[in-house]
Amino acid sequence: MITESFHIRNKYNTSDLIRFSSVTIRVKEKVWLTEHHHTELELGLYLSGSGSYMAGGSELPFSPGDILLFGSNQEHIINRINLDEDITLLNLHFDPRILWGSSLQSFSHSLLRSFIGGLTQHAGHISPGQEYYDAIRSLLGDIETEFRERPPEFELAIEGRILDILIKLVRSRGPQSAPSSGHGINYEHLACVEKVTEYILSNLSEPLTLDGLARQANTSRSYLCSLFKEINGIPIWEYITIKRIDLAIRYLRETQEPVTRVGELCGFNTSANFNRAFRKITQQSPSEFRKNGGNYY
Repeated sequence: MITESFHIRNKYNTSDLIRFSSVTIRVKEKVWLTEHHHTELELGLYLSGSGSYMAGGSELPFSPGDILLFGSNQEHIINRINLDEDITLLNLHFDPRILWGSSLQSFSHSLLRSFIGGLTQHAGHISPGQEYYDAIRSLLGDIETEFRERPPEFELAIEGRILDILIKLVRSRGPQSAPSSGHGINYEHLACVEKVTEYILSNLSEPLTLDGLARQANTSRSYLCSLFKEINGIPIWEYITIKRIDLAIRYLRETQEPVTRVGELCGFNTSANFNRAFRKITQQSPSEFRKNGGNYY
């Protein structure tokens, strides 16, 4: 697998807020067989190659020109592939938190939040000829240009284009009624989850407990867990584990720290827990990951 990647990291430098990659998957290397999931949303424009994914219990075919969108924490794996041609794609990962920012109030009641939440069960798919396809493909090209040229305020420009892509995907679904919410999500709810999320990201190497996080949010454990999952589409403890593994991946790629030390730096209290969590998310042990050159798609 050949990858050229561009990143915008979170302010704690522990994981990516946005990652844009140009990817070539050598089909005979079988890297594509790895089932994986992550906290970011993933959007891919397939330039060559064909096959299908399994995602959310459904098969999702792709061919050149198709655009696929996978939700936060949605497990997906390429299960069928045309072995006559390598797969090339432009791949965009982004943390849904970039949509909150200064627009918390509007995001709290929008169809956009409902659309993103629905992706945890059903992946998105748009093909050439469909409404908004050309606009979405053009916006992906703009994002690549912004990353490569890095003009002033390119980060804000990229975030704006991602938001534009999502709005067009929502509109492509046609007229819809306003979403209902189990908690009547409002600014205060989003601000509460944002505070807890910031605390998690700044303390990944430290022991974290639900009691401690609930105190940060000034609410009960059960209510925090329910609210966090509704807004992020993923249980809070699973979010913590994935973010710790994201950090571990960075250490394994960029440092020579021993595997046991990497686990400690990422908040795992035993090597067994670290290995178990790492394999669950990447389908490899930390040692195998480093030996394989840090390949993980």
